[in-house]
Amino acid sequence: MCGTHEYMALEVFTGKKQSPKADIWSLGVLFYEIMFGYAPFRGKNIEEIMDQVLKGKIEFGKDVP
Repeated sequence: MCGTHEYMALEVFTGKKQSPKADIWSLGVLFYEIMFGYAPFRGKNIEEIMDQVLKGKIEFGKDVP
């Protein structure tokens, strides 16, 4: 596996066949980072990032409508 783990789609971590949806996922992560200044999934190591992606929980601040 190679690439920036914060941008990798769920399919990459689970080893499933990738589709264009994986590109849309990465684009969404990029937009999130542009809007808020940090990636939605962060961790001290790859395992923590993978765990956050697999759980699929993203928290938005009170300022987000």
